[in-house]
Amino acid sequence: MYSVATRIVHNNAVCDDDGELLRVITPQTQWAYAIEFSLGARSFVAKTGGILKVRVRVHEGEIGLGLLTSDGGGYVCEAEIGMSEESEVVEIPLPNATGGSLVLRNASAAGKSKADIEFAGCEFPPAPVQPYWTASRIKHRGTVCKRFGDLLQITTPQEQWARAVELLPQTDAKITKTGGILKVRVRVQEGEIGLGLLTPDAARYVCEAEIGTSEESELIEIPLPKGGAGSLVLRNISATGQSKVEIEFVGCDVPPPPVQPYWTASRITHRGALCKRAGNLLHIVTPAERWANAVELPPQGDASVLEASTLLKVRVNVHQGEVGIGVLRSSVSYHREMRIGANSEGDLVEIPLPAGVPLGSFMVRNTAVAGRSVADIELVGFEVAARPEEIVIGPAVFAPFKAYSGIAPAGFYADWTGILTQVDVWVDWPESPDVPLDPHALDWAALAKAISESGGSFRMAAFGAGWGRWLAAGAALATQTARDYRLLGLEAEPQHFQWMLRHFKQNNISEGSYIALNAAAVGKPGDCWFAVGNSRAWYGQSVIREGDPSPEGAELRRTRGVTIDEALDLLSPLDYLQLDIQGAELEVLSYRPNRLHQEVRLINIGTHSFEIEAGLRKLFRRLGWECIYDIELGSKHALRLGDRVVPEVKFGDGVQVWRNPGLVIK
Repeated sequence: MYSVATRIVHNNAVCDDDGELLRVITPQTQWAYAIEFSLGARSFVAKTGGILKVRVRVHEGEIGLGLLTSDGGGYVCEAEIGMSEESEVVEIPLPNATGGSLVLRNASAAGKSKADIEFAGCEFPPAPVQPYWTASRIKHRGTVCKRFGDLLQITTPQEQWARAVELLPQTDAKITKTGGILKVRVRVQEGEIGLGLLTPDAARYVCEAEIGTSEESELIEIPLPKGGAGSLVLRNISATGQSKVEIEFVGCDVPPPPVQPYWTASRITHRGALCKRAGNLLHIVTPAERWANAVELPPQGDASVLEASTLLKVRVNVHQGEVGIGVLRSSVSYHREMRIGANSEGDLVEIPLPAGVPLGSFMVRNTAVAGRSVADIELVGFEVAARPEEIVIGPAVFAPFKAYSGIAPAGFYADWTGILTQVDVWVDWPESPDVPLDPHALDWAALAKAISESGGSFRMAAFGAGWGRWLAAGAALATQTARDYRLLGLEAEPQHFQWMLRHFKQNNISEGSYIALNAAAVGKPGDCWFAVGNSRAWYGQSVIREGDPSPEGAELRRTRGVTIDEALDLLSPLDYLQLDIQGAELEVLSYRPNRLHQEVRLINIGTHSFEIEAGLRKLFRRLGWECIYDIELGSKHALRLGDRVVPEVKFGDGVQVWRNPGLVIK
């Protein structure tokens, strides 16, 4: 490939050979060529690429030893070697194509340099070809780098962000066709380094891990994109001088077949987060800032657009704080995100992945109000989602009741129970003379069931009662079946509360048969902040928690809070409890689960997030309750009541109805 016999002497350099050893005295001028070794006949290494090993000892000054491009217009790489008492082996990467000359030049600014060089042979890439090879590297100025097989000992330059060592991609590596994970064991003995992957054009980083000083080595996993990437670069990121590090190439992982949408090995750790992987499990410590991204799993290329809707199953155990997990639609919005708080058992979360549209990254971020969160995230598996089931309501549930057949007076609507509602409480009122087949059909079915299963007196509470619609309907249906009734309504929005009192009066519900509180349902005793306003067009007013933004245009008011304990002290036992409290439902019901189990027969919950839905399932399954309906937020279903069918009903809020089989109320 190269030999002392093929040398060209430049600029009056002095050159004596002793077999394969060459003694060189360079010209005086810095950067002046001294010796050029022209490329010999094409050899095996030119076909495969490899490493040219040259033993060098510099007696005086400093030299550069580098490989020119085939046209001689620039350097492929160059090593700069200073004066030393001992010789060192310099490894020159050789491309797997015809290269240019090997050049020795004077790098000293203080006159000529003297050096001995000896060609020590060539080394070939290991088979099968790996994406990177410690021998195929470029050492940048000011760096000290020694190689021991797959291990490199590196001392970086002093400057922060200065590149130290660059490993060139091996173009024939099989993993460049499939993508995968490069595993590198790293121990930083001093300072802090960045280890990252460049794009093929070297314009930017695909990803970079930042690693600080540690007593022990850690395994760093670097995602390799399908189709190949650019150089792997180690650089100094310490702000206080050089860094010292050992890095060792451990091997590569390829994605498991069949290709799945996400893979724990192919991940990006965002600044300030810590992440350790054990198979499909990630142990994550998030940044301290709320909403800061922690770990991102990019979609795998062959599965980035799914042919069928799929459920991603993730087991989440939050040891501290609260995390959000979800799948991005774009860089700033989610297809879906769930927030999970600290738990001791771990929650199995199912995240629907849509078909036919490009998937974004799977993201874990910190949603805790204060400080870091710590969580274990395990990808359990993927399965094709079942088609939405038809919801069937048995006509028998409405058999004891008679639909209203009168005409509502001017300025009022009448629902199928005969309850009159003044038109100013709602912008649009699509009521039906029969049980409507819309998202509220399940509310009607749950109410009818609760009344039919009650004793001689029907007891009902509504949290987030609005204008009292469902309480008044409960009174009407109880009256139809010759039951008396007692009602409890909590409504925090002041105008809605006044409308509830008016609604009861307009429908002849006596003051002695109800308790109405201008208050919000809360998960712990005490007052709360509550968003109010836009009463006629909006029924989404809610408790505002610390750190949460208030809705645009809403006014915050300090409002009385009522817990499930306090409510049951006012009216108990309950045949029916209905909640529409805009995201507070899980914390309200979790406050005293034992009292729920002892004093409530049937609960109907409007749900407002996927994590709340998961938490409610866990709560009521633990209590041993029977699930009557479980309709996910935002889902679409066919709805059937006897012979009446609506092919598709979209549920804005979710619906969960749970029945306590162990409680009989007389």
